[in-house]
Amino acid sequence: MIHLLETKLRTEQQYKRGTEKMIQLYTAEGDKKSRVEAEGKRFESENKIQLLQQALKRYKSLYIMDDEEDGT
Repeated sequence: MIHLLETKLRTEQQYKRGTEKMIQLYTAEGDKKSRVEAEGKRFESENKIQLLQQALKRYKSLYIMDDEEDGT
């Protein structure tokens, strides 16, 4: 599960970088509508990244606690 979350996190981070490039492009072109849409997608991506980071942290702590219980 940890590997899956890490993969999804990396993918979402790449997606966010792509939306940031789109925002720069649309800003330079003066395309306000497309820029606003891209900013919305970036906001969604930032939220997903936060959730994935929290989930990853929780799963890692579960695995650490599980390892400690096995060792005692």
